[in-house]
Amino acid sequence: MRYQRGGYGVVLSIYSSSSQVGPEAGPRFIPKMGPCSFASGNIQHVQPPTNSEGTRTRTMIGDILVSITGDTGMVGLIPDGIGESYINQHIAMCRPLTGTCPSYIAMAFTSPPLLNQLWGYQRGVKNSLGLDDIRVLQFPLPPLPEQHRIVAKVDALMALLDRLEVARSERETARAASRDVALAALRDAPDADTVQVGWTRIAEHMDDLFTDPADVAPLRQTILQLAVRGKLVPQDPSDEPACALLEHIAAEKGRLVKEGRIPKPKTLPLVGEDEAPFEVPKEWVWVRLGTIALNIHYGYTASANHQKRDVLLLRITDIQENTVNWLSVPGCNIDEDQVERYRLNDGDIVVARTGGTVGKTYRVTGRMGLVAVFASYLIRVKRLV
Repeated sequence: MRYQRGGYGVVLSIYSSSSQVGPEAGPRFIPKMGPCSFASGNIQHVQPPTNSEGTRTRTMIGDILVSITGDTGMVGLIPDGIGESYINQHIAMCRPLTGTCPSYIAMAFTSPPLLNQLWGYQRGVKNSLGLDDIRVLQFPLPPLPEQHRIVAKVDALMALLDRLEVARSERETARAASRDVALAALRDAPDADTVQVGWTRIAEHMDDLFTDPADVAPLRQTILQLAVRGKLVPQDPSDEPACALLEHIAAEKGRLVKEGRIPKPKTLPLVGEDEAPFEVPKEWVWVRLGTIALNIHYGYTASANHQKRDVLLLRITDIQENTVNWLSVPGCNIDEDQVERYRLNDGDIVVARTGGTVGKTYRVTGRMGLVAVFASYLIRVKRLV
């Protein structure tokens, strides 16, 4: 047989150490590695023992280092020119014997079959390995000349993959730059006509510019930004201006107050020219949100009760990806005279006011006739019917 199966203990001498990190002086040891390489920036200084421990744990060119605690299975091959260096207790040093190619053995360590064997021996909460675990690992040992040919072939193929990865990265960088330019042109368009031109350009190249689902989020934000700036659709001179709409809203609120259906609203300050975040079309006006809402208030304080379904309790966690599965929303205990105050209607807007999702917003829809109130960690902007 040209290949033989054996344990690493047949072709390696295997050691570890009890050395600890020492002062910033003296020789070095290798605490962290990558596959068949070293993270040289992580090499630390030690004061090695002067007895046999120092001799036993000093590295030589061609030694293979394997992490045996923490991130087990990281492999490094000691290169020429590293200088005097030692291992610590978190590393097993494997010294190839005559008739083996260190590069082949290191490469074999990083192959899935060998790593799966190695990880299968892990034990304890820290996933540690022992030296005997490495000694008994089984691997195919080819003739020495073939070991060198395998290493040369793997190196050539990995270099090809590296070039492909560089090319892919360069293409991705160019694509991202083109996407950002297209979004900037859309975002900075002065009017709706220019927006339409920019959008047409994006639509024609959508498959090239937006290949990653994460690319869609900035496009959504750009569309929303254009919408609230009055640049998404053309302005129609025949539209009644927003100032007239404000008069209608004030009249409707006055009627509801007179009928005793709502309390008299607070007078909110006007938005001054110096307060406006950005310029809007001349037919628009800046207003306080409370001016155009029927009411803005906190939700109902209650515990969720999954056994009750007569009155649902909408919570922050029920709002996912701007949707609500009303069939999974729990119920709550609430007095009948409180339901109407907190009852949700289609078109109401709820906003998360606490926790890691502050500002999460949902427009109530799709209740399927179910009665629902909203929890106290939400604020409801009640629309003016």
